[in-house]
Amino acid sequence: QANERNDDGSLHASTKRIGDAVRDKSGFPKACLLLLNNEGFTSFLSGEAADSLPFTLYVKRGAGSSWEASRRESLKCLGGLSIKVIREIVMDKVAQGKQKDLYDFSEHICDLSKDWRNVNLIV
Repeated sequence: QANERNDDGSLHASTKRIGDAVRDKSGFPKACLLLLNNEGFTSFLSGEAADSLPFTLYVKRGAGSSWEASRRESLKCLGGLSIKVIREIVMDKVAQGKQKDLYDFSEHICDLSKDWRNVNLIV
């Protein structure tokens, strides 16, 4: 989820319901929610906040549990990439306009050709 207002850092109820449906009914029992921090993303790209990723990962610990934020120190980057390298990759992809190819679930609902799983997104 990326909220429309820069100052909105909350995980909306509708997002939780979509996450529940994907996790519990669609064959993705390890599904998670990723909340983009808009202000943090701007700082991340500018290099002001180059020591942390600009999102919060939400997980469910078991059946019937609620969505809870994962501890930042428990997050690991795929392939052991450093945050600095990830920032460079993100900046390159934004410069190429690749963010236009990234879809969330609500975009998929409006246009089924937009794959919310983003399996064709190559980093």
